[in-house]
Amino acid sequence: MAEKHSMMDGRIEAVMWIVQKDGKTVVEKKGDIFTIPGTFIDRAKDLGTRYMEYALMRGIQEKFSLGSFVPKNWKYIASVDFDNESDKFKLHYFLVDKWEGYIPAHGTKDGDKESDLRWLPLDRYQELPQSCDKKAMEKLIEINNKL
Repeated sequence: MAEKHSMMDGRIEAVMWIVQKDGKTVVEKKGDIFTIPGTFIDRAKDLGTRYMEYALMRGIQEKFSLGSFVPKNWKYIASVDFDNESDKFKLHYFLVDKWEGYIPAHGTKDGDKESDLRWLPLDRYQELPQSCDKKAMEKLIEINNKL
C-alpha cells in the first residue's frame, strides 16, 4: 500500500501555521494539549514544487472551515524534526501575519469540531508542551527581533 503522506528523510511531512497578531498566536487545544495548528502533506493533493504552500492553504481551509479566514501573507519560518513514540515527523512552520475574515472558536476535521482555538501571548510560548512548537516559536521571536 502506498504511503498517503509525503515523506522527507524518512519522516512524515506536515505543515504548521503560526497565525500572529498583536503579540499573540493561535493555538489549538485537543484534550489537554495545546499545539500550533497544522496538517499532514498529502501526496495525492499537494503536488508540485510548491507542495508545502498547497498543503498550508488546504490545511487552513479544512481546519478553519467554520470561519472566514483567508490568508493574504505567509512566509516559511523553519523545518523542525520531531519524534514521538511511534513516528518521526518533519514539520514545516509558516508564519501567517496578514489575512481577511476571522478565526473561528473551533478547529474542524472533515467538517466536525475537532479542537478549541485560542490566542496565546507569544511570551508564553514555553507553555506549549511539544519541543517542536517551542523551537518554531523561538525562531519566530528571533525573526521578530530582527525587524
